[in-house]
Amino acid sequence: MRIGVFASHLHTTIDTIRHYMAMDLILPEKLGGQYDFDARCQVEYEDVQHFKKLGFTLAEIQQIVAFKRIGKLTEYEKSLYYRSLFSDKLTDLEHAIETYEASRNAVVQALNELEIPSDPAVSFGVPISALDRLACPVCGRPLILESGSVKWEQVMKGILKCEAGCASFQISEGILMAEDCFEGEQTPLEDPFEIEAYIQKTDQSYLNTIYKGLSWVGHHVPLESFSGMTFVELGVGHGFFLRHFYEDLPKDAFYFAVDRDLNRLRWLKRRLERAGLGKKVILVACDFEHMPLKNGCADVLVDYSGSSNYAFEHEDFLLDRVAPLLNDKTILMASYITFEKFSSKSKIEPKYRHGFTLRFILERIKSLGFVCEAQYRSKAIQKGGIYEDYFVDGEQVAMMICYGRRQDKDT
Repeated sequence: MRIGVFASHLHTTIDTIRHYMAMDLILPEKLGGQYDFDARCQVEYEDVQHFKKLGFTLAEIQQIVAFKRIGKLTEYEKSLYYRSLFSDKLTDLEHAIETYEASRNAVVQALNELEIPSDPAVSFGVPISALDRLACPVCGRPLILESGSVKWEQVMKGILKCEAGCASFQISEGILMAEDCFEGEQTPLEDPFEIEAYIQKTDQSYLNTIYKGLSWVGHHVPLESFSGMTFVELGVGHGFFLRHFYEDLPKDAFYFAVDRDLNRLRWLKRRLERAGLGKKVILVACDFEHMPLKNGCADVLVDYSGSSNYAFEHEDFLLDRVAPLLNDKTILMASYITFEKFSSKSKIEPKYRHGFTLRFILERIKSLGFVCEAQYRSKAIQKGGIYEDYFVDGEQVAMMICYGRRQDKDT
């Protein structure tokens, strides 16, 4: 019978049969370019399953099968051989059981020693002290809090309006949001992103690239020296950067985390609240073109893949659009996705590809007056995760991180 029929008959997969064939555990005859699986092949398959149930590995089963095929043992010799074989396997299994039992006891002890922490979650909103950094994105005038509820010197719910009537924003669930992001009574999504699942489904080399980049930032960026500064992060998403450095942020710094996706901000807010550290984080749901922030307010601009995500659908450079937020000494902490080469089957449209080239990114950063004091470039990777499916086979992607600050052109 053909391989498909044979696999179906044995309630297994064609891949399993082919794997056993590659290890010579099943030896079908080849007739006319096709393998023919007969009763002998079924016996060989059943032998493999039998020894697997006894705890033997496929490599061990290879040796057993070879001995069985070549040894031509008498029944007496077979009995001696298998008694010795099974006795050794029993000893191995007993040692394994002892090892597993010791590991089990250690895990039980570790669980018992873990204290169940009290829930530190403290809900946060928009600090009253952050309101003087807000402005109408249309005319630049201040945003006035017309109504709202205040708790622990933070606005949890309210309405902010431009004094000239150009625009208005709402604060709901402690999140500052543009009107087109406000979703009324819609129930928040429950955990749209799970870190454990993301790690399990993401290529290990990609995860290592993320970690090495964050580790590099930790060694080169003196966050503790940014006391009292105003951070603006573009496209915070699930907060990889913010959550990684959350404990290191100065308590008197203001951190505006901007993203268009309200549910991601809700998810991030719950995670930050559980940390219970009381940092001044203001979550802002809006488009980059309508950020309610004063011109020149960004002392630290965090662009952790925000520009790269923007580049998937835009030909211009995101930092050019938000340039009014910069001041003369703005510090840049940025991470960019760069392609070393594009495949003919690339998912990136040709008109957007320049946004993922190192040359273009560095030119745009320089044109905005930034001088990179330190730069990191990861090794090229060829696989991403469930959220990083933007490159195909044959393409090589690397991460470029830049830490620098604006300087006067005369200096």
